[in-house]
Amino acid sequence: MSNLDISVQAQMINLLNDVRRKFGLTLITISHDLAVIANLADKIIVMKDGALIEEGDTQTILTRPATDYTKTLLATMPLV
Repeated sequence: MSNLDISVQAQMINLLNDVRRKFGLTLITISHDLAVIANLADKIIVMKDGALIEEGDTQTILTRPATDYTKTLLATMPLV
């Protein structure tokens, strides 16, 4: 979704969240864009080189990352 215009991206995130809530669905989203993931996910799993290196609820991962790799990914998030 990172290649989409920001307004289209927001519409897609809202649509996915609406569908997820309405039908009680679980979405698996794979992305390097943690800003998008932060708006979609209840839980985040961080992988590096195919290995799981960190997992937890979204708020914890975003505010108290446990690994340097996750901290690096978070540093690339745009400030909004």
